[in-house]
Amino acid sequence: MLIGSVFLANAKAAPGTVIRLNPSNITGLPDDVFEVQLTIENGYDVYAWGVDIQLVPLERVITQIAYVEGPYLQGIGIDTIWPIPLYDKVAGQAKIGCSRSGPVSGASGNGVLATVTFQVLEAGDSPIGLINIKLIDSYGNLMPFTAYDGSYTGPTLNLGEKKSSQVVQLLLELLLVSSLASRTLAPSPCTQGSDGT
Repeated sequence: MLIGSVFLANAKAAPGTVIRLNPSNITGLPDDVFEVQLTIENGYDVYAWGVDIQLVPLERVITQIAYVEGPYLQGIGIDTIWPIPLYDKVAGQAKIGCSRSGPVSGASGNGVLATVTFQVLEAGDSPIGLINIKLIDSYGNLMPFTAYDGSYTGPTLNLGEKKSSQVVQLLLELLLVSSLASRTLAPSPCTQGSDGT
């Protein structure tokens, strides 16, 4: 019966747990580098966690370039296990996670689970989705939570009707100038009239 009480205590405290990205909505330009923190709010007895971060596949728009363990599970005299994150460029997905080590209780409260660094590769938008999330308490139980995805918004290839027509106009003008320049620089054939002039 005591085990049931412990489980109920965990179940009562855990539903308010929130996993989110901070900042959650990022804007940028190609070659920009930015960091996003994976955070937890209202955690209770969190012993281990894991998450997949999902971007647009095939490294279009943005890519993940670095991962740093956050301080949430760390503590005085507490060892943590931070496996090397696995990044699948084709799927646009990274698997990251962390765990405490040994017979200790889990962490509670708010904090940073990890910091992820991204680089913008090209124009476009990408979700920064949080999928396959697992929170595990010190008894090995999966814990409930609410998660909020993030997003990246960059310049678009579709320039819009007005800008697109301005670009087309500029290209036409450049072609016309180029064409005129080549005509004035190239020798023109001479034609003679019937009177020899």
